[in-house]
Amino acid sequence: MGREYVDVPLTSKESNLRVLTGLDKVWDVKPLLNGKEIMDALQLKSGGPLVSKWQRKLLAWQLAHPLGTAEECLKWLKETHSSSTRSAGDMEELNGPNNKKSKTEDCD
Repeated sequence: MGREYVDVPLTSKESNLRVLTGLDKVWDVKPLLNGKEIMDALQLKSGGPLVSKWQRKLLAWQLAHPLGTAEECLKWLKETHSSSTRSAGDMEELNGPNNKKSKTEDCD
């Protein structure tokens, strides 16, 4: 069952706020990078949930940087991915293979 939308007229205050915040045409925003470009930037062999996750992050970046370019977005994407990969690796190194709890240990 799909959602139904009702076109409710905005007050002039709401309309002005939408324009001032840059959200007056937010639904028309096209992603600066497509899935293939994200996959290439992150050196992924296939799409899927990871690409979808980065598409959402990219859209959030775009909304936070309305004047941002595709090149700036690509730079941010690579830097963010690199730091998140590094952070995950650092945590794994800190925990070490012998420091991982098994599922049965959590139940005790």
